[in-house]
Amino acid sequence: MDPLSTTASVIAVLQLTSKIVQYLNSASGATKERKALRDELRACERVLEQLKDRCDEEDCDTEWNNTIKVLEGPDGPLGRLSIMLRRMEDRLQRRDGPAERLIAAVKWPFIQKEVNEIFAAMDREKSLLTLALNGISGKLVQEIRRTVIQNREGLKILVNTLNVHSNQSHAQLAELQEGVDRIQASQSSVQENLTRFQQSQEEKELNKERSAILEWLPTLAYSTQHRDIIDQRQPGTGQWIFESPEFKTWLEVQGQTLFCPGIPGAGKTVMAASVIEHLISLASNDGEIGVAYLYFSYQRQDEHKLNNIFGCLLNQLSASRPTPPESLRRLYKKHFKQKTQPCLAEILNTLYSVSAEYCRVFVVIDAVDEYQISSGQQRQFVEKIIEYQKKSIINLFVTSRFIPEIAQFFERGTSLEIRATESDIQTYLENQMWQLPAFVQKNPDLQKDIITEISRAVRGMFLLAHLHLQSLRGKKSPKAVRNALEKLPTGSGAYGISYGEAMQRIDCQNDDQRELAKEVLQWVTLATRPLTTSEIQHAIAIEIGEASFDLDNITEIHDMLSVCAGLVTVDEGGDIIRLVHYTAQEYFNRTSEKWFHNAQERILKACITCLCYKNVECPPLYLGSGVLDLGRTFYIYAARYWGIHARHLKTPHQSVLHFLRQTEKVKASYMALFLPDLSLMETNREILLQLQRPVTGLHLAVRFKLTSTIKILLEESGPNLDTNSTFALDPDARDWYSQTPLIWAAQAGQEEIVKMLLSNPNVNPNSRDRINQTALLVAAKGGFPGVVKLILSTKGIEPDVKDVDDQTPLSWAAAGGEHEVVRLLVSTPGVDVESRDWSNGTPLMVAAFANHVKTMEILLSLPNVDPNSRDNNDRTPLAWAAYNGMRAAVELLLATPGVELSPQDKAGQTPVLLAARNGHREIVEVLMAAIQCQKSIETDFRV
Repeated sequence: MDPLSTTASVIAVLQLTSKIVQYLNSASGATKERKALRDELRACERVLEQLKDRCDEEDCDTEWNNTIKVLEGPDGPLGRLSIMLRRMEDRLQRRDGPAERLIAAVKWPFIQKEVNEIFAAMDREKSLLTLALNGISGKLVQEIRRTVIQNREGLKILVNTLNVHSNQSHAQLAELQEGVDRIQASQSSVQENLTRFQQSQEEKELNKERSAILEWLPTLAYSTQHRDIIDQRQPGTGQWIFESPEFKTWLEVQGQTLFCPGIPGAGKTVMAASVIEHLISLASNDGEIGVAYLYFSYQRQDEHKLNNIFGCLLNQLSASRPTPPESLRRLYKKHFKQKTQPCLAEILNTLYSVSAEYCRVFVVIDAVDEYQISSGQQRQFVEKIIEYQKKSIINLFVTSRFIPEIAQFFERGTSLEIRATESDIQTYLENQMWQLPAFVQKNPDLQKDIITEISRAVRGMFLLAHLHLQSLRGKKSPKAVRNALEKLPTGSGAYGISYGEAMQRIDCQNDDQRELAKEVLQWVTLATRPLTTSEIQHAIAIEIGEASFDLDNITEIHDMLSVCAGLVTVDEGGDIIRLVHYTAQEYFNRTSEKWFHNAQERILKACITCLCYKNVECPPLYLGSGVLDLGRTFYIYAARYWGIHARHLKTPHQSVLHFLRQTEKVKASYMALFLPDLSLMETNREILLQLQRPVTGLHLAVRFKLTSTIKILLEESGPNLDTNSTFALDPDARDWYSQTPLIWAAQAGQEEIVKMLLSNPNVNPNSRDRINQTALLVAAKGGFPGVVKLILSTKGIEPDVKDVDDQTPLSWAAAGGEHEVVRLLVSTPGVDVESRDWSNGTPLMVAAFANHVKTMEILLSLPNVDPNSRDNNDRTPLAWAAYNGMRAAVELLLATPGVELSPQDKAGQTPVLLAARNGHREIVEVLMAAIQCQKSIETDFRV
């Protein structure tokens, strides 16, 4: 390579460096990193300029040219520097269209890790280039020597080599090459160690952030439930599904649905668990496969809110990623600091984004027929899950009973009935013979008959096999067993007959066993949520009317299970006691009065007795170690659910009224009602004492919607309240947050109770809580138009009250998209449709921010609403809609006469720039088209 060629190579790298500096000058975002990278490139330019000057010198000899060749070779720093710079150029100049060009111009294209790698690589190459300029590199060589102490001796040799005159032999040149290689290797080692350290620190921070985000998302403890089911699965059963062509196709083809209906007790949940386990095994060997699952249950309806369900799916898929997905990080940062919860739309959008990070996503849903049957949300859930499948092309595996309405949702998918095979039933029975009397275990022929007859009778129902087997446990002889086998019930009514026979066996026990069994069954059947084994032990041990709990009255769980004829089981992992199957729940729902007369009243009395135990008004409920006081294990359930059991009674129970009149008992139950379990500990004693502010029985009656009880309490207060009365409760009393019963009722949307309270002359409809919220404001915030209408019709109401953030009922309703409430408020005299909150934002602005189009249409139809109003940042509704990527809101505003298309905020940013900075390509295109159209109109007008 001649000197001219060498000079040309240096000039080429110089030009490339200069071009990238120009790109950086025109780029936006990441100001600190951009400046640092530009400074590093300019430093590299200076070294290259010196290298070019050295090449241009007329007295350059052969040895210098050979040195340049070493540095310029395929593995030399000039070549590597050129490759690195070209890759940076590619990243910086990607421009595919107008919207993309604008986004690239305002959005920083490098992540922090890439910037760090560029710095490290550039520093290595710059150091090697500087070595060639040994006449000016003394200080640099000293710095290199300082950072690589471990190669001190090698560096001494290298420095000596660099200072030798250029007429030294080719052998010395080779030694220079060797020294350069040593420096490069040494620097690489140091850089690798530094990079590893930096990566380790970054990983720690990412892991910390990842844990915080996953804890913030709902979990619903499905993993524990899954492990329980897998542990109870009979080995060797259910393999037929993995061999079926339907399953194989579902597994291989993306975006498929496999709908698996089955008769009750066919083993659908166990089969779903087997499929989940299979998918988890696949995902463990392939990080591009995402797996999430849901187990629905009739016992856990309170947990199955749509936000929780889809948040749980988001949690599971995010937990499998090595770092928190960026879309999830944004969602977390948006809500965590403000202590708000994301709406369903935000959760779904984030779920779509996280799912896109996988090549394949499998979602398994067990017992969709048990999801929110009573609330009517089942259809909404299925529609949302199908929408999720279409948008993210996920594979969906769903189990259900044969219900036409549900099957219709999945009719476009593949259907595969789940039914226990005869061989699976036989395998199960063979492994359960140990449960039967000794005379059976000693008689192989009798065992064979049992397996044959039960397999014939159950017709693919695992649960029925279990029940039939349980019915043989009390038999005294082979003849009795054979007689029972001849009478085994079959068909669709077999469950009801089997459960009835089980109850008859319970009735045949002695008095103590019969009473214990029915107590266990009534608690397990009628409890508002699943009970732990400890809770049911304490619930049954409660002696109605006693002032304290007696630990000597506790019954062992084993003894409870032994008297229940196989109808009750315990999930070991979650320590939950439950009925053996949901068909048992359905049976007892139909027959509870027959078997458990006045059960709800007995449960209520047990709860009230627990709440009235002596000394419970003094926190804490937990001991200093965080272990629940054994005498109060059941207290939290009683405090949180007594009112739900009370609602089942036709008239108010005297024990309830007695409890609600005891101020200290009410305060204690109030703390357990609202605070997280872990807050009720000795370490938080001072906090708990601070929370012991006035809260009345009327508050709790409102909380549990006990209308008849509220009526009695209000009658006792009377029109002229006597605060010295034994029973009188102040109807306008305030809790620790200064909220009155009226505010409680309004924020729960209880119209009838709100009406009752407003009719009491001692109730102030404009009472404010600690953050200046009134009943009207919380009702508007919650989206309860019926309650809002009632309050607005009350004499003397203040319709435009502001809270501590200067938000009015209208601004809260607009922010939540509650268009019916908005319509009521804007038609009310005294309501300012342009009210300003803490950020100087208007109702229209907050509606545009969240894409609430119906609300925006109502507001934009009003003559006093300014579509170009500006907040403290000088941003307009259009700017905020563009910033958030809300297309419908943007299009509505663009169609509104007089809307400014390019208003600048305080930072000089227009709506189109805000959309571009956040990567909202569609919004950029819509805005650019509108701006171009406006320019064309203006041009035509001038012409």
